[in-house]
Formats: sequence, structure tokens, C-alpha cells
Amino acid sequence: MEKQVKTTEQEAKEKAAQEAIKKAEQDVLKAKDKKSNELETKANAILKDYPQAGEVHFTADGFPFLMLSDASNHAKTLDDKTVKTIKRK
Repeated sequence: MEKQVKTTEQEAKEKAAQEAIKKAEQDVLKAKDKKSNELETKANAILKDYPQAGEVHFTADGFPFLMLSDASNHAKTLDDKTVKTIKRK
């Protein structure tokens, strides 16, 4: 049985593919950080307007709720059922 020897061209293609995957992963992390920062900014504005509230709950579509039960009920209607809670600092 013959050993397969990678050519320089194959190695270059594999390296390029690995670099593309790494860049895509970094882009996803940057997008998540940006979205998280946007939600925190919105949450701070909401908490400023509602001093009695201790936290804000966001559904995946970006809607804010003061009550977790309301956020959870709305999330049930979405494909992404995630609810993110941001607490007052």
C-alpha cells in the first residue's frame, strides 16, 4: 500500500481552509460581543427609566422584558428560545 504524500498545493489549500475557519470563528465571537454590548446599553437605559427593576430579560429577537415570565412566554413563539438576563450593576 502506497503512502499518500501531500503536495505543496494540497498543504496550501488546507492551511487556507484552516485560516478561513479561524477567521470565521473570530467574526462570530466579535458579532456576539457586539450584540452583548448593544443589549447591555439597552438594559442600562431601561433600568435607568425603571429604578425599581433589578434586571431586564431579552429574547433572541431583542425584545426587552422586566418580567422573566413575559420574556419566557414570548420566547416560546420564536425559533431561538434563548432569554438573556442582564442585572443592574
